[in-house]
Amino acid sequence: MIIVKSNSMICIITVLCLASLGFNYFYGDLDIEKMFFGKSMPTAQMSSPQIPEVEHHKQSVILKDLPELKLVNKSIRLDKEYEPIDLVPVKGVYLREMAASALVKMLYAAESEGINDLVAYSGYRSYATQSAVYYNKIASLRPKYGELAEVEAAKLVAPPGASEHQTGLAADLTLKAFLDYEYVLNYDFADTIQGHWLKKNAWKYGFILRYAEDKEGKTNISYEPWHFRYVGLEHAKTIYERNICLEEYIDQSTTE
Repeated sequence: MIIVKSNSMICIITVLCLASLGFNYFYGDLDIEKMFFGKSMPTAQMSSPQIPEVEHHKQSVILKDLPELKLVNKSIRLDKEYEPIDLVPVKGVYLREMAASALVKMLYAAESEGINDLVAYSGYRSYATQSAVYYNKIASLRPKYGELAEVEAAKLVAPPGASEHQTGLAADLTLKAFLDYEYVLNYDFADTIQGHWLKKNAWKYGFILRYAEDKEGKTNISYEPWHFRYVGLEHAKTIYERNICLEEYIDQSTTE
């Protein structure tokens, strides 16, 4: 029988006991608390730490609200006060900065490939200017079509507020040689090497052929091989590869 009178000895014996028991305190079935204190002590429930799950929500972007995809047509019109705040002069016309920069790159690329003589004939047009163009067209068609002149004019020229030119994102391109023609913008452009190059390569610079011949039923505008609209690189690539127009692109993206 060993009688221990010193508190320090009690501590030493306690430490030795724990050492001899080793890791059984943590991993074994021994109830150490009951050995020393006569009862089991409540223990906290231990469990593996829970790592919160991070949900990656794909943000739904409403394409029609993107500035470069601003949709303007006979059904969706701009008011007469609308004017982009970032218009800049480029190649003799005015365009929004993003479209102007892309146009410079595209025309430079064309020249570097031997595609010369392309010129920008029309860019931004105000509501008032578009109104003048539209009603002049009606007047020129009146002798031939009479009361149907306005209907026929709307196939060729967008009514005021319905023109993409008011967005500052559209450019009419032609040849220097055509500047002396009665109709500077004409269908002969489609058969030129410049017209072919633009139709094939414009998307690489963020532009699309806006009014394609096989999309007249969707755009309600007659074929215009000279009219190119800036929509941005990503969107232009998709529109070109799918062979769709801007109306179809926005409609499809909304339903996907």
